[in-house]
Amino acid sequence: MNEHGDEYPICAVCDRTILRGERPAEYVTTHGERALVCPLCKDSAEAAGWIPAARAGQDAEPPQPRRSSRFRLRERFRRAGTQAGERLARARRERAEADRDRKVELPRVVVEESQRTPERAARLALEFFNATDQPRKVAGLTRSLGEPQVCVHPLAPPKLAEIAVAWELSWYRWEVLPSGEVKQIARGDEVSELPEHLREWNASAGEKGVLRLNAAS
Repeated sequence: MNEHGDEYPICAVCDRTILRGERPAEYVTTHGERALVCPLCKDSAEAAGWIPAARAGQDAEPPQPRRSSRFRLRERFRRAGTQAGERLARARRERAEADRDRKVELPRVVVEESQRTPERAARLALEFFNATDQPRKVAGLTRSLGEPQVCVHPLAPPKLAEIAVAWELSWYRWEVLPSGEVKQIARGDEVSELPEHLREWNASAGEKGVLRLNAAS
């Protein structure tokens, strides 16, 4: 079991946690930095001009007194790679800004304790969760590991609910507060590590990682 708080490698392209059993590749970016890339993002990394670390040393050439046509071609390729990397970085910044804006626009719904029911707490917790960037993580893992099992468990005040999303090889737990704050509090490998109350699967994940209560819940 991986205790929560451990450090896990992150893909430098999609920011997804690289799971145990996956084989990330090491690349050298256009700025000369080394970065780990998950199997799903290799094409994007190479399109941005990143070079596999195993080839980086072989591609290096000693300075030459005159710029040959090969040198000029390599320079154009590197410039194109730099531009592609800048576009990728800009897209990631815009996506992060959009996520922040979405969080700011999230209505802070106050649930009166006299009106609070487990179902209302669960539905509100999922609304808060879906308004963060966590569904993007769920969607990325779903593409690698398949459809997950999902549980949303209402909690007593001052908390709102706890959410668990589990695959055969990995699981995540989040805590949701009435203020709308969503915090990842644990992760692990075996579904059996989850407490019993978080293995009562009552929700599901859509294609984009958005969580919804099941109809019978």
